[in-house]
Amino acid sequence: MGIALPQHIKDALDEKVMVYIATTLEDGGPHVTAMWVDYEGDNLLFSTAAGRVKANNLLRDPRVSIAFVAAGDAYHPYTIQGRVVRTDTDGKYLINRLAKKYLDLDEYPWTQEGEVRFNCVVEVDSVTG
Repeated sequence: MGIALPQHIKDALDEKVMVYIATTLEDGGPHVTAMWVDYEGDNLLFSTAAGRVKANNLLRDPRVSIAFVAAGDAYHPYTIQGRVVRTDTDGKYLINRLAKKYLDLDEYPWTQEGEVRFNCVVEVDSVTG
């Protein structure tokens, strides 16, 4: 069971901050990508597409490390360790929700035909910052 996501982290994530999510490649090396993120309760949420390196990494090893800086304060970094506890392929609801937050658009504009979205739920194990 994960830990409670502190309110100051939720407050920081309410802004349009870009986070960097690290997953583990098959050879054990790191794979880092810039992402949009949101939260529900104490869990973080992000979306990726099936077949991408990140999605393949998560199917093999659900551990993630997420880093970001607070909006307007590059000297206040946060790091979150956790694991993806669920990957749903139930549509574009999450990527559309993130497009609303980050772009103020009702629909994600870069969906590829036939794309299957992985809607990932991260249970938080530790927070620094």
